[in-house]
Amino acid sequence: MNINVKNIAKWSLSLVALAYIVMPEVATAIDGLFGFGGEGVVMGMALVQGTNSNDATEAADSGTGAGTGNLLYKRDVSQIVTEIKPDDFPLDTILRNIRGAESAYNRKVEYEEVTFRSASATATAKASVSGLTQDITFGSDKTFWAKDDIAYNPAVTTNAPGGQRLIVTDVVPATGVVSFQCINNATGTMTDAGTNTFYRLGNAKTELDAQTTSVYALPAQDFNYAQTFMAQIERSVIESKYQSISGYSFQDKVRQVIYDMRSSMERSLIAGVKSKTTVGSDIHYTADGLKNKISKAFSLGASGAASANYVDKLNVGHIIDMLENAFAGNAGSDSRLVLGGKTFISGISKIDKYERNLQSEGNTLLHGVQVRRLVSDFGVLDVKHSKAMDELGLSKNALILDLDHIYKHELEPMSVEELDLNTAGTRRTQDAMRMVETSCASIRYSGANGVHTFVSPTS
Repeated sequence: MNINVKNIAKWSLSLVALAYIVMPEVATAIDGLFGFGGEGVVMGMALVQGTNSNDATEAADSGTGAGTGNLLYKRDVSQIVTEIKPDDFPLDTILRNIRGAESAYNRKVEYEEVTFRSASATATAKASVSGLTQDITFGSDKTFWAKDDIAYNPAVTTNAPGGQRLIVTDVVPATGVVSFQCINNATGTMTDAGTNTFYRLGNAKTELDAQTTSVYALPAQDFNYAQTFMAQIERSVIESKYQSISGYSFQDKVRQVIYDMRSSMERSLIAGVKSKTTVGSDIHYTADGLKNKISKAFSLGASGAASANYVDKLNVGHIIDMLENAFAGNAGSDSRLVLGGKTFISGISKIDKYERNLQSEGNTLLHGVQVRRLVSDFGVLDVKHSKAMDELGLSKNALILDLDHIYKHELEPMSVEELDLNTAGTRRTQDAMRMVETSCASIRYSGANGVHTFVSPTS
């Protein structure tokens, strides 16, 4: 980015004014965002950290390797932008702050989607009992069982005190047929196991067994497209010479454009769809949003909550049920972020009391975003209202996200470039700048037994 000395005073004044309009404490940071320091040099890294580190400044201006170019500078822009009204864009802010973005080397960002072997499977068909054995079909979980696994069938207690226990004697993965032999039957003929939900206990090998069946879920290859987000800020030659009578200044325009760009990126992170679309001779890439990837769903509240006021249909028991669904039965972390629409947030906020197993710790800071923290026996829930959910028509919904398994990928980190459109004969603009970022998010463990959940009111 080339900014000559004669333009420094002109831009610096307007952008510092913008900073005080948006948030006074980030005035200096926004000055750094567009490349202005006291001496007309890039000061992004040092300013963000709140230091005057000579090392950082020299690295940016040393003229060597990655320090020059825009590599170091572009990374700073992403960090500085998060300081502009971070609570209005919680998902975008957190993904920029939680960890360094992974570099992408292609429009098609490939990653591995892994699932854990679950603890239970439901039978879809059964054969007749033969003595102590019975063949049962698991049509939806054909590779769930392995030979010598012990199964627990709590629904059957006849002649099997405490619930039926069975050992797997044979598995046919192609058809999902599993042969069981009952190990705790009180008579010589086992009770029909039925088409119930069976729970997997540990396997039982013999003294001479040296091997066992290797049962695990192979990582599935998945991908997302990196989407190019762009915004342009400019004013005409004539506009630059006269002050607006209404008081609408160039600083207001800069603030409006930055806010709009971040708003649209936040909505894309939630509701985007992966596509490669040709329009004429141009190819457009769009990135998948988190809602499109999450297949685990939960219905919140009593019957009719979707059409009634949440307050009438919600109590603390419903919240506990939601927490149980989110945390239990998966290998996620002990804390989750909840991004909810206004009706969802209003509903859980108006619950008149929290009991022993659900305590509110008040507001806390999560990667630069103010959240309300709820602590339960299942785990910690950080609750945040999402304006983007409201704007997408999802005011009654929420996303429960395990941030340990969501990553941001950047093919082109956010950068700011000055455009001399007047000299190029393109447009008669006095001041023009372009902000651009090419990025996407990837999400792991997003399946039906995963660690992320899409919450809807009970119909």
